Amino acid sequence: MDLEFLLSYCLDKVGAYEDRPFGDDPVCCKVGECIFAQLYTDGRVMYKCDAREASRERETYPQANCQEEGAQWAHWNTVLWNELPQQTLLSMLDRSYDRVFSGLPALVREEILEPQPEEETKRRRRWRKK
Repeated sequence: MDLEFLLSYCLDKVGAYEDRPFGDDPVCCKVGECIFAQLYTDGRVMYKCDAREASRERETYPQANCQEEGAQWAHWNTVLWNELPQQTLLSMLDRSYDRVFSGLPALVREEILEPQPEEETKRRRRWRKK
């Protein structure tokens, strides 16, 4: 497993795209303008999760954990991708994507699932309040 494989896996999700808001590292995987995974070149993966889930995963995979518990990180976890079974990491990324996607506004989820023709999308966005 390597960075390219993980990036490809994340970008195969509906509406997912790559962004680099912090520079070259990390590569952020987003859906609806929200990050669901950050992939670092040094072998770390940060993903969104439930606070209880994060705590349990830190205990279950102490060899992969590279993040201290803290209130500001309650809903994020950071692991070393090479220290986890591949299917476990992919499952973590799936749950992260699902968590972020389900938290998006209904209109955004609808647009992702049923893209409108480009002209219609531009017209609809123009009339939205900011």
